[in-house]
Amino acid sequence: ILTEKIDMKILYVTHYDSNNIKLLSGTIYHVRRMLEEQGHEIIVLDNIKIPIIYYKAMKALSKVTKKKTLVERSPFFLKYIARQIERRTVGMDYDLVFSPSSLYYAYYKDKKPMVFYTDATFGGMLNYYFSEKSCYSWAVKNAMNQERLALKNADLAIYASQWAVDTAVKFHQADEKKCVVVNRGANIKHKLSKEEIYSLIDQREAFIERKKCTFMFLGTDWKRKGGPFAVEITKILNEKFGVESKITIIGCNPQISQEDMKYVDIIGYLDKSQKSEYEKLENTFKKANFFLLPSRSEAQGISYTEACSWGVPVIASNTGGVSGIVKDGVNGFLMSEKSTAQEYAERIYDTIITPDEYRTLSKATFEYCISNLTWSEVGKKINKELYK
Repeated sequence: ILTEKIDMKILYVTHYDSNNIKLLSGTIYHVRRMLEEQGHEIIVLDNIKIPIIYYKAMKALSKVTKKKTLVERSPFFLKYIARQIERRTVGMDYDLVFSPSSLYYAYYKDKKPMVFYTDATFGGMLNYYFSEKSCYSWAVKNAMNQERLALKNADLAIYASQWAVDTAVKFHQADEKKCVVVNRGANIKHKLSKEEIYSLIDQREAFIERKKCTFMFLGTDWKRKGGPFAVEITKILNEKFGVESKITIIGCNPQISQEDMKYVDIIGYLDKSQKSEYEKLENTFKKANFFLLPSRSEAQGISYTEACSWGVPVIASNTGGVSGIVKDGVNGFLMSEKSTAQEYAERIYDTIITPDEYRTLSKATFEYCISNLTWSEVGKKINKELYK
């Protein structure tokens, strides 16, 4: 993008509040901080006002008809955003435009290089996260077109996984030469040293040696994140393998049958901005033997990186962009989408009966995180792409 290696002035564009760490799992905030930590001067253009009357009208239509209008991907909405960006950048001095979304580039153009960094395309999410039948046909057509225009206008498209790149090419005719893959980093930071993490791993190993196992599930969408499947795996380990297992659920309050409640501990939603609730989240990571999140559909899953930062091996399904973070046998198990709960349980059991293998996997998980899954390492990778 830039041939001369300089500390750039980067225009960071988002219609969200980039200081709000709660938004989108903290990604908007952390991407901005990542750029700052690489030594760039960040000129923030956020909190872009939206056409509220149009927005409310489309939301009302959606509520009445039970069909998605995809208002934030409509031509009207995006042209409005583009005009606001143009108006607010008059007289500004910057070297590059960077956004955590492709959306703004559908109608906004700049003489300076335009880069975006995201984890999915609309085409990739359609009939994966949500059904095409749940949307107005004109809304889907518009959304597909806006993504295509944004990719055409962007100088560099950074995606969090190869899956996302493939969907950009397949559904939106992206120029593959403009697309690169850089996984995302962990949005939860702790202050423990390597030695302290290893000490926690040793304590967990002792638990494993007694043929006990604690799983951790973190997610707000119980079904999409594979919650019922995770409970089934835990149940099989108890009833068929004789492993005293329990799964701790954070982020939601699902309906669990009375029969299965003995395998489940529900904590519910935790607000990371509240000290006591954040400490409860940290304590769950500290005690977990495995992070079990066998999502049925997943653009990437930032929580996988957060588990790795605690040296907690991840057990996930190889769907969507998960493979951008989870490497089978390196920082956990990446199971086939077709794997049964029995097959998951067998793989977990094989590790539990070999405590040394568990310890090795846990330490490798932490090491892999330090080398690949921190925002600092992500920033270095992105910097290399910006200066090519």
